[in-house]
Parts: sequence; structure tokens; C-alpha cells
Amino acid sequence: VQGGDWGAYVAGRIAFDQPEAVAGFHTNAPGLLPIPGDLEDLSEEEVQFAQAAQRSQLTQGYHQIVHGLAPDSIGVGLTDSPAALAAWLVPRYRLWSDCAEDLESRFSKRDLCDLLTFYWATGTAASSLRLYAATRQDRWRLAPGERITVPTAACDFPGELVRPPRAWTARICADIRSWTEMPRGGHFAAWEEPELLSEDLIGFLRGL
Repeated sequence: VQGGDWGAYVAGRIAFDQPEAVAGFHTNAPGLLPIPGDLEDLSEEEVQFAQAAQRSQLTQGYHQIVHGLAPDSIGVGLTDSPAALAAWLVPRYRLWSDCAEDLESRFSKRDLCDLLTFYWATGTAASSLRLYAATRQDRWRLAPGERITVPTAACDFPGELVRPPRAWTARICADIRSWTEMPRGGHFAAWEEPELLSEDLIGFLRGL
């Protein structure tokens, strides 16, 4: 199983719930996995990460608060106005990709219009927000002593929103086989750097 963003959360949960059916777990967003059940004796690096992750919630991740508390309020605007949809989504791609705020160095206008059209033509912007509200009510958290036990690989892209140190992720995943520091790429790694991501994934699979 492989995933970034919500896919990291979903793939990690599959690996946790059904380890006998999962050969390996690969993620390009280790910072979006559940909070460790064991938070004893954190290193200074881990403490700094936890503090940075909290700050990120209010600066770059505030959408999670808005989506979680009022999904159907903001959803009305996103399904009623294509301008509102673009105004809400496009800045996320500028801020969360590895583009130094030069959006078109990563995504063309055509690419971005294609993305917006997926939401607009299907009318799914509002329903996509409800995932945040549901997760806010019942978020997956590891209990003390719990970890994902299947072989795990992680990619650390420099433009990702939150970037935990390997030691933090080891509190969540018991069997980290590889940890790759990527030279470029951000939160949308599969779109930004598909070759880097796929090469790392294939290399992990070959070693299983």
C-alpha cells in the first residue's frame, strides 16, 4: 500500500489493521500518520517537530480547522462559484508544492484548470470536505505500545508541509526499511516528481 496526504493515513490504517495481507507500506507523507502512542523521552529534534507541526496547523493547515468545523458552510461556496473554488484550492498548490511560490514552475494553467474541473464537473468539492469533519470526531490515534508492524519505507520531500524526523516515525512504524531524503518536491509529490517517487517505491518493492 502506498499513499501521501490522506492516502498516507488510509494506507497506514490498512497496514495496521491487516498486516497479514500487506507486504509493505510506502508513504511520501510520514508527517500525516497518527500521533505515536509512545511519547516518552522525546529527543530535541522530535520536540521541535511536534511544535512546528502545531504551528503549521494555524499557518498552512488552517483549512483542516475550517473543513472540520464547517464543511457544509464553505462547501456551498465551492459548489456554487468556480471563482470561489479556484480561490480556495489554487493557493494550496502554490504554498504546499516545492515551487518557491512560483506556481507555474510546477503546474501549468491547463493542469490547474483540469484539477478544478474534476471538482466542478462532479460537484464533489462539498462532499470532499466532510472527511475532515468525520476525522475530527474520530481521529485514528495509536495507543501505547501500538505500531504499524509491516515493512515500511518513507520519502521525505523538502517541500512537504510537516517533515518528522525518522526517530518520530519509528515510534509509529516498527520496521522502517528505507528513508529517502528527496532533492526536490513537495506535498503533491506524485504530481510534482512522479519519477522520483516511483523509483523509490519500486526500489522498496524489490527489496521485500
